[in-house]
Amino acid sequence: MEKVDNPPVGKKRADGPGIHFVDLLPGRGVEGLLKTGVANRHIISSWVEKVDSVIARVPGVIANMTASACEKKKIPYAVEVVV
Repeated sequence: MEKVDNPPVGKKRADGPGIHFVDLLPGRGVEGLLKTGVANRHIISSWVEKVDSVIARVPGVIANMTASACEKKKIPYAVEVVV
């Protein structure tokens, strides 16, 4: 994710009223999960407390963390399944 003032030519903004994105620590694969997983879990957990609902795009580690945090905090969530 990269914050920009204006979208590149031919692209549309993904944010807007009521839409929020969360900056997580970068990491890929098992090594990335080991380095940033605990911190990202805390970031996700703190954010789900601030929202009314969540959409998690599955499958994926971040989506699983998000769904788990929502379940623990009783926050409604939906999943978008990508195959």
